[in-house]
Amino acid sequence: MTNATAETFGVYVHVPFCAHRCDYCAFATYADRDHLMEEYVTAVIQEIAWARDDGLPVATSVFFGGGTPSRLSADSCFAYWRRSRGPTTPK
Repeated sequence: MTNATAETFGVYVHVPFCAHRCDYCAFATYADRDHLMEEYVTAVIQEIAWARDDGLPVATSVFFGGGTPSRLSADSCFAYWRRSRGPTTPK
């Protein structure tokens, strides 16, 4: 990755949880697996850590999508953001 690319690196976090499944939705989403949310967050954070260990640059933006990202707690969303930014805590 070039320095210019690394300066504007975005991360997409797919959140596959929904309150209900919409008929028109073609995304990988689930309305019956809220019990997996905490494990899912932990797994995604681990994936980010591995990618960072492999040289993933610091993210300049984090995009949440999928099902319904607001089904996750604010703490979970912040944990994604914090980990994608690296080891330092944002001010």
